[in-house]
Amino acid sequence: MVDAILIPAHNEAVVIAHTLTGLLDGLNQDVRVLVICNGCADGTAQVARDCAPRVEVLDLPEGSKTRALNYGEACLAKDPDSAGARVFMDADVGLTGVEMEHLLGVLNKPGVLAAEPLSKYQTSHSNFGVRAFYTVWIGLHGGQRGDLGGGICGLSAAGRARFGEFPDIIADDGYLRAHFAADEFLTVPEAYSVVHAAQSYSDHIRVRSRVRAGVYQLAAEYPQLWAAKRRTTRSLWRKALGLPLSSWPLVPLYLWAQWCIRRKARELFEAPTPIPWES
Repeated sequence: MVDAILIPAHNEAVVIAHTLTGLLDGLNQDVRVLVICNGCADGTAQVARDCAPRVEVLDLPEGSKTRALNYGEACLAKDPDSAGARVFMDADVGLTGVEMEHLLGVLNKPGVLAAEPLSKYQTSHSNFGVRAFYTVWIGLHGGQRGDLGGGICGLSAAGRARFGEFPDIIADDGYLRAHFAADEFLTVPEAYSVVHAAQSYSDHIRVRSRVRAGVYQLAAEYPQLWAAKRRTTRSLWRKALGLPLSSWPLVPLYLWAQWCIRRKARELFEAPTPIPWES
């Protein structure tokens, strides 16, 4: 069976070449790499096509991450040999081909359902408020597998059979993860996904607000699934007990940011118009 990597891309012309260059470095030639451009108003598709024939480029007129994922999987389903592991990867995260091979190797082991790389948040270019937020946030959530999220999720064929198509929601990653208990999501220590944090505080609030709005939507539209996920997640108080002492002076800044994020997220969630997909 052939493994596949699906990369939905919406206006990612600035970063997609760097992402693909790193990914293809050391990646087995048999692994299919699909970039599903959707609603792009820039040169994302052309930049991705420059990596052909190693990269397959699909182009959809409307911008929707979940529809892009579903379309990519529908194209894979036409080839019966492409029924191996699936890796869903954001277009703006970094992972080398060698690291991806480690991830795929774990996914192809008997009994494995889901796996992910470790997450590394790059904040050297961010201002102090953003760095303070991630210092506390990683301290709170870095101790449980699958709790940080790094823009890359991998499923074995058995794991992918847990659910059907992705629904039209913001939190596609949260929806996927909610189908697995925490101990069913393995972490691959030989692989790191590099996530670039926002540079400015305002951009950080905008990005994180959209993530939080997706959580509200997931909880509202799939309450049983969300409740099952919550039961397998450690409480915030237990996470706080593991927070390093050096991070505690930054907690007030973190709490203020979370208040701003949740207020903006509630506005987005309750808005009459759908929340557009942003990179």
